Amino acid sequence: MIIQTMKSVLKHLLFALVLISLLAACGGTPTPTSAPATATPVPASATATETAPPSPTPSPQPIHLREFPERYPPGDALPLEECPFATRADIENVIGTLLESPTTTVTFQPPYYENRASIRCEARSEDNALYLDLWFAPDAEVAQKDFDEVKTLIDREAITVSGLGEESLWWQRGLRLETISGDTRLTVALTSHVPDAARQMALLAAQAMQVIQPASGLVQPETVSLPIGAPEPMSVQLRKLAAEGEFFEACSLLSQEEYEAMLGPLDYPLVSGSSIGELEPFETYDCVTDALEGGGWLYYSIVFGDTPGDMILTYKRGAAAYPVNATRMDTLGDEAWYWYSPDGTNLNLSVLRGNVMLVINVLMADSYESRGQLRTLARLILERLVERSQP
Repeated sequence: MIIQTMKSVLKHLLFALVLISLLAACGGTPTPTSAPATATPVPASATATETAPPSPTPSPQPIHLREFPERYPPGDALPLEECPFATRADIENVIGTLLESPTTTVTFQPPYYENRASIRCEARSEDNALYLDLWFAPDAEVAQKDFDEVKTLIDREAITVSGLGEESLWWQRGLRLETISGDTRLTVALTSHVPDAARQMALLAAQAMQVIQPASGLVQPETVSLPIGAPEPMSVQLRKLAAEGEFFEACSLLSQEEYEAMLGPLDYPLVSGSSIGELEPFETYDCVTDALEGGGWLYYSIVFGDTPGDMILTYKRGAAAYPVNATRMDTLGDEAWYWYSPDGTNLNLSVLRGNVMLVINVLMADSYESRGQLRTLARLILERLVERSQP
């Protein structure tokens, strides 16, 4: 019963962290303040009849970007051949040749998330992915509040980008650029690092904003200078964990001997969940000891984000939900928190590293030695993830 309860608690905690991030990240449908950008849907083919010549297919009418959330359901790919505010050529200049045409979707529709609306363009190359997220807020004040919330979480790692929008910043560790202009925000983010990423992302954002807000004219962002010692971004290549369609066994990251070094002898095999074929950002992949196991009980979950920035922001927003006895564990990942149950017999460790969040739960008495064992286990799991995801 205790095992089922703790596993349920962890599942709900992970779900809460993800929900907090999604709701905090999105950018209504206010009256445009400048000439709106448009996109034209791909027309359906006309069919000729035997008794009369085919009627000419009417030209599809352009759709303003602000109308997309009203016309299309969230999550469905829009009938567009490429991103409506960034060309395929511009995207390929950043991440290389695309595997297929970029996908455009509506993320949020009014009145969800307090009347904010979001449009996402996603493009994938062989070894990278790029995400452009366009948000319309009810007004400029709300948009600025959303921008400032992200800026506060990034804190000292935010690097000002001049000459782009009303305010812009680059986040090296998150591989993310944020810009704001009036009631409009644009986020451009990478899964993996590329050479001169800050400059390339600023140029791409400038080209996109010219399409989104044509009246603003052509802008030329200034060169972005990274400070000495800027954090090195880390990202796990999700599709490298297993071949397409094969099962991703979370328990396979370590050998049984390595698990037993912490838990003691296991009478039953460890049980994995999920598969590489279903591997999508913010889904959970877990490993757990069998419920019949007589020794210590272990459960861990691995959560993946689209980009390092997505996962770091998720982690920081969710940290407020940790118990009052949670303490920082230094020299582990980018950030780590440790806590235990009131009776000191149920230990928990949450670790952030790049675009991965790892949560470990084990039935074990709190002690200096057990904390060290959890640290060792977490470090091994994360190291194996990185090793197996390399090209």
